Amino acid sequence: MKKKNGFTLVELLAILIILGIIAIITVPIITKTLKESRINAAQDSAYGYVDAVNRLYYSNSLNKRDDVEDGVYTVSELKELGVSVTGSEPSEGWVELENNEVVSYSIKIGNYVITKYSDSDMVVTKDGSIDETEEARNARIAAEERAALEAEISAKVDSYVKAALAANSSLSSETALLVSDISGVSTDVPDSGWIHFNVSSNTVSVVDYSLTYGSITANYSSLTNGNYVSTFGDARNKPTIFIGTIQGDGAKYLTNAIEVYYNPTTGEKCSSSDSISTTGTVTGCMHWYLYSVKDNYANMLLDHNITEAGAANGRWAYSDTYNDTSAASAGITYPGIETIPPYGTSSGQSLNARGPVTALNSLKFLTNGWNSTQTPKVPNSSNMNEYIITNDKNDNKYQIDYTGYKARLITYEEAGYLGCTTGSNSCPQWMIKGTYGENSSTYSNIYGYWTSSPSVGSSSYSKSAYVWYVCSDIDVRDNDAYLTALGVRPVITVLISDVLY
Repeated sequence: MKKKNGFTLVELLAILIILGIIAIITVPIITKTLKESRINAAQDSAYGYVDAVNRLYYSNSLNKRDDVEDGVYTVSELKELGVSVTGSEPSEGWVELENNEVVSYSIKIGNYVITKYSDSDMVVTKDGSIDETEEARNARIAAEERAALEAEISAKVDSYVKAALAANSSLSSETALLVSDISGVSTDVPDSGWIHFNVSSNTVSVVDYSLTYGSITANYSSLTNGNYVSTFGDARNKPTIFIGTIQGDGAKYLTNAIEVYYNPTTGEKCSSSDSISTTGTVTGCMHWYLYSVKDNYANMLLDHNITEAGAANGRWAYSDTYNDTSAASAGITYPGIETIPPYGTSSGQSLNARGPVTALNSLKFLTNGWNSTQTPKVPNSSNMNEYIITNDKNDNKYQIDYTGYKARLITYEEAGYLGCTTGSNSCPQWMIKGTYGENSSTYSNIYGYWTSSPSVGSSSYSKSAYVWYVCSDIDVRDNDAYLTALGVRPVITVLISDVLY
């Protein structure tokens, strides 16, 4: 019997299985090899392109040209500058140059994006997108790291502030404490900063803070769901806590005036050792009392009169005329000063119709060289004008316009807010500095200084009408506007930050 040639079914199946095993083994190897060769080709092309950029950069430097300088350039910009390669070249991307060489890049060659940062190895991705520049990458990483750190600090701030509040729950008055002065807290303590506590109805609360951990400062933003919420920025100075009472004019009148040394000519703070505060002094470093604050502004009273005792220019009103024409006969001249508006202009209007004409002219003339950037603000007014309260409180004709002035006179209303009452010796002692009552041997014949307010109850229009003044007996009195034993004492308005921080 003849034997037939060929493979049996079993043999064919065995062959197919063997071929399949070979394919399973070799195809991935071949695919990997092909991929690696393409990646290597892309890398080689990237190296060649970078080398071409470096050569252009080096050539540019040798020839002392500034076509190519440090910075980030797109592939298209570099092509215009003369960069070319013999092989594959990028279709898009960017290159960063620094100190005569390429330091980072992200370019696309064929289907591959090749990215290299100065602090990392080259990365090749297929069908990827051009990566961000190193500057943007570093900024993103820094922002992510800072956000994580801020979240961590937020939790520390919330924990610390709550613990500090509990440790200071028995405070009796408003205060701001430095971290170094806050005891009883041992966890999450900041490196520096302060917390502002308020006391209302025997309840202590935190109203503000600025707390620094390392290089990050958290400032009070809000209280949400019982947790303290911060914003992050520069550290802020500990606030000056003004203890006092908010009066009807909206200003807070301090329980104890703050002594300030300030040069109104330069508009700058100065030292107490440089201060010269004697009667008649109007320039240089002088002694002031900060007595009320409103918003960002403070009112300060000088501690001496700027007019001499007995001098005609220190009177409230030397004459009945609007512009003090008769004052010239007493040697008073006010070059370049316009007519001062009177309180009233017609008969039938009560109280000192001419107003403090002499005092205001003297004030404006003597303080004209001051460098105040703030128009004097009278607290009981919404602007720089002062509306005197008279028998007819609706009569706005009794007005002083302080436009163009560098200083003003204190008002009777302010003196009342500071504690002064008639004949009761109730004014604060600092209000009579530089008067007879303080030192009779030095300030003889100086008995006080004028307010800008007429005395309610007088019905005269003349200069001899009664007006309010601060007396050396530590009270306020009303007397003849013609008195020569009184003088002019300025009040200035300044930004709180200009004199206290």
